Amino acid sequence: QTHDSLPLANNLFFPDEFLTQLKQAPPLIQSGQIQTLILRGTPGSDRLRVGGFLARALGRSLVQVSSMGASGMTAEQQALLGPLCTLTHAMPLFEYDLNPGEQSPLPTLAGYNGPRLIAMSLVGGLQQSGAENLVTLTLPETHLRERYQQWQAALSGHHAADLEEISQRFRLPGGIIRQLASLAITQAALRQANTVTLADVQAASRLLNRQTLDSGTTD
Repeated sequence: QTHDSLPLANNLFFPDEFLTQLKQAPPLIQSGQIQTLILRGTPGSDRLRVGGFLARALGRSLVQVSSMGASGMTAEQQALLGPLCTLTHAMPLFEYDLNPGEQSPLPTLAGYNGPRLIAMSLVGGLQQSGAENLVTLTLPETHLRERYQQWQAALSGHHAADLEEISQRFRLPGGIIRQLASLAITQAALRQANTVTLADVQAASRLLNRQTLDSGTTD
């Protein structure tokens, strides 16, 4: 992802305490006090958007390596990724998909000496022997205010009825809210309506649940 396409701070909706903590990270990364930053959170909890914000705050683009398992990177990835990040002034983000109890080695990149980001769920771990300047941030559950802001942003200017009730009922992370909002807008369009309603969101939720079950994915 290019630098200009990455999210700004005002595109993140979290409790103030977490946002304050997050904004302290870029200068610590810049100074070398943080070399590896692990972002933990539930599926859909905007770990990748937080990673994008950090990269943009550091004036970098972002290279994402998705669905890494316990075996870590392949030899081909290790050979290519380091020089790519160095040449493009990009920060690598490694997205791990581990099961409970699984551990994976920390990624190492030849030809790259910059900071690295790691996105993980709340289960699984990394082998951290010898790791220096490593910090973990756990994304918090959002409150009603943040969920309301997430719905407003995700609806992209579409009018919504009962938005506070929607925000109260659907206690979901930002990534899931964006998926539901897109589906709910479509549901309203099918009714030839200009307003998204609670019923549209409920129908979108049922549709998303069926898609998730059919695909076997949760993130």
